[in-house]
Amino acid sequence: MKPKAKVKIAVDVLMTLGMLFLMGYQFWGDVAHEWAGAGMFVLFILHHALNGGWYKSLFRGKYSPARIFQLVIDLLVFLDMLGLMVSGVILSNHVCAFLAHPRRHEFSCLPPRLLYKPLGLRLKQYGFCPHIIHFVSPLQSWADNCPTYGFTGVLCSLARFPSPVSRLTTGC
Repeated sequence: MKPKAKVKIAVDVLMTLGMLFLMGYQFWGDVAHEWAGAGMFVLFILHHALNGGWYKSLFRGKYSPARIFQLVIDLLVFLDMLGLMVSGVILSNHVCAFLAHPRRHEFSCLPPRLLYKPLGLRLKQYGFCPHIIHFVSPLQSWADNCPTYGFTGVLCSLARFPSPVSRLTTGC
C-alpha cells in the first residue's frame, strides 16, 4: 500500500473516531468537545487536501444515477461540515474565544448563541444520514481488495455484505 493511501485511511479512521467522540458531548464536557471539534477541522482540511483528485474529476466522464447520488451525498456532507464548523466557532467559549468581540452583545438585540445553537443542532440531526452514507459507500471497493483470513477478513466479509447503500452508490 502506498504511503499516501495509508495516510488517507488514518485520517478517515481519526475522523470517524472524532465524530463518535463529538457525539458524546454530555460525557466529556465543553473543553474536550471544542478541542475535538478543532481537531476535526484540521482533519477535514487534511481529508480534502489528500482527496484533491475528487475535485479534478468532477467535470470528467458521464454522470450515471449512482454518480449523481454520490455527488449529492458528498455535497451534503461538505455543506453540513462547513455549517457545523462555522456554528462551532461562533459558539466556542474556549478554543476560539479569542475571535469573539468583547462587546458583541451590544451590537445586536439577539446574542449569537440564540441564532447558532439551533443551527448547529439541526445540522447535526439532518447531516447524520448523509455522513453514514458517505462513510459506507467506499466499503464495497475496500472489501474487494482485502484478505479473506484473520480479523481483517471478518471485517471484509461484513463489508462485502450487499447493503441498499452500496447498491445505490455502485449502481448494482
